[in-house]
Amino acid sequence: MNDQNWRAGKEPSRIPEKPRQPYLNMVLFLLPLFSSAMVGLALLNLFGVHGGLIGFFKIGVITLAAFALSYTIYRLAIEKGAPLTAKGFSIAGVISVVSILIVGIGMWLATYPGLVMSDVEERNLYVFENEVVRYVEEAGSDAASAGRLVPVMASISGDLAAKVICEKAANCVSLTGGSGYGPVAKTLENLAARSMAVGLEATAGLTRRDDVLDELKALSASMQSTLADESKGIKERRAELRQIDARIGQTLKRLEETIPVAMLSAYASELRGGITIPNRPDVTASINGFLAGYAQSLDDVLASIRSNNVMHPTFPPRAGAIETLGYIGQYAPIAALTFAIELIFPLALWGYTLLTLLWERYRDDPDNTPRGSGPSDFERLTNKSIDQMPPPKSLPQYPTPRSTNPRHRNRNRRNGR
Repeated sequence: MNDQNWRAGKEPSRIPEKPRQPYLNMVLFLLPLFSSAMVGLALLNLFGVHGGLIGFFKIGVITLAAFALSYTIYRLAIEKGAPLTAKGFSIAGVISVVSILIVGIGMWLATYPGLVMSDVEERNLYVFENEVVRYVEEAGSDAASAGRLVPVMASISGDLAAKVICEKAANCVSLTGGSGYGPVAKTLENLAARSMAVGLEATAGLTRRDDVLDELKALSASMQSTLADESKGIKERRAELRQIDARIGQTLKRLEETIPVAMLSAYASELRGGITIPNRPDVTASINGFLAGYAQSLDDVLASIRSNNVMHPTFPPRAGAIETLGYIGQYAPIAALTFAIELIFPLALWGYTLLTLLWERYRDDPDNTPRGSGPSDFERLTNKSIDQMPPPKSLPQYPTPRSTNPRHRNRNRRNGR
C-alpha cells in the first residue's frame, strides 16, 4: 500500500517495514560469532597480553580469521551441501560433514584449553608446592637425625680427655705404674685434641642447623601464602614462586653443610684404623680396642640416619594446550559445553536442515523414486513367476510341400488338397 501511494505521488503513511531475516541466517551469523569470541578469550589465556599492542593485534587477527573460516564453512555446508545431499549428491554430504568436523574440532582445541589454562597452571603449582614442602620436611628430618652425632662426639671427647688425665696421673692405660707424660699419654692427648676439634665442628653445625631449619620453614610458609594469594595473576605468582624455590634450594645446600656427616664418617674410619705405640703391642691393642668402640658408636648413628631419597622437585614448566586435555574430568562441564557449541550444534543444524529438505522433497513429489533405487532388469526378470511371463509368439506357417508319390497324391485329392 505504501509502495502504491509512493508510485501515485502520495506520501507514505508510515515507514515501510524491513523484511525479517530468517532465523537460520541469524543462527549462521551468531554461531561463528560466539565461537570466535570464545577463541579470543582463550587466546588471552594461552598467549597473554604481555606483548602489548602487538599481542592484541595477533589475537585480533586470529579471532577474525576464525570467525571468517567458521562462518564460511558452516554457511556453505548448510546452504549448499545440505540441498545437494537432499537431491542425492552424496559426496556433498561427506564434504559438508568432514569440513564441519575439522573446523569444529580445531575451534574446540583452541577454546577449551585456553579457558582452563589458568586453572591447570594453578593446579600444577599446587602439586609442586606440596612436593617442595615434603622435600623440606624430609631434609629437616635427616638434619635432625644427623644431630644425634653431636652427643656421640661429646661422649668420645669426654672419654678420651678422662683417659689422658688418668694416664698422666696413674698410667692407667699403659699400666706401667707411677705417673708422668710418656708416649702413651702424648698419643692419647693427640687423640683427645682431634676428637675435641671434630666435636666442636659438629656442635657449631647443630646451632647453624636450627637457624637454617627456621629459615626453611619461613620459606615454605611464604611459598604457600604466595600461591594462595588470588589477588595476583597466576603469571605473577608463578614468577614469585620461582624466586622462592631458588632460595629454598640455596638454603637446603647450607643445611647439608651444617652438620658435616661426611667428615664424621671419615673420622669414624680414622678411629677404626687405630694407632701404633712403638715397642708396646699390648698398649696398642688396648687403645685400638676402645677406638674401635668409638668408631662403632659413630657408625651406628650414621646407619640410623635415613638418606634423603626424595629429589628436589623441578619447577614445573608452563602448562600447554595438550596437557589440559588430561584434566577433562576435572573440568567436564566446560569441556562438554564448548564441545557442544563448537561441534555438536553445527552438525545438528546441518542434520536438521537436511531432514527438512528431504521431507519437503517427499511432500512435493511423494511418487518420485530417487535415482538408482529401482530394480535392475536382471532383478525384474528373476523376480517374475511363470504366470507373469508373457505368452510366446506363434511360429510362422509355411506351405506343406506336395508329395511325388501317386498314392499320396490320390490321398491329397480326396482330402481336397
